[in-house]
Amino acid sequence: MPIEGRLRLLPAPCPSVLRNIDLRHHLWGNMKAMISEHLTYEDHIVIDPEILLGKPVVKGTRIPVELVLEYLARNPNFDDLFADYPRLTMEDVKACFAYAQALVVKRAKRPMVLPPVGSQHQR
Repeated sequence: MPIEGRLRLLPAPCPSVLRNIDLRHHLWGNMKAMISEHLTYEDHIVIDPEILLGKPVVKGTRIPVELVLEYLARNPNFDDLFADYPRLTMEDVKACFAYAQALVVKRAKRPMVLPPVGSQHQR
């Protein structure tokens, strides 16, 4: 029997179902992009004891992640940053942010140790 004879047509889904499917597809695409961006900072950030005493730097440069973050905290103008550091790319800057975000998440997962009751650290 030809394949056309074995196919059964299903009724078309209602528009709200199609909107939900489109929304889920869009959200999944964004999540995949975020996950892939999150995992790529390792391609741009290196820690080498021979470079700036092991500070994290942008790969192929001696530009520390700390410098990029401080610069943008004081002057959030990418044009100025790229003019002052022409070897940097937008991908490098994104990697610096991703690296900082990963450190914050890692630190937030550590259990907080409270000082003993009656110690001088309490107010």
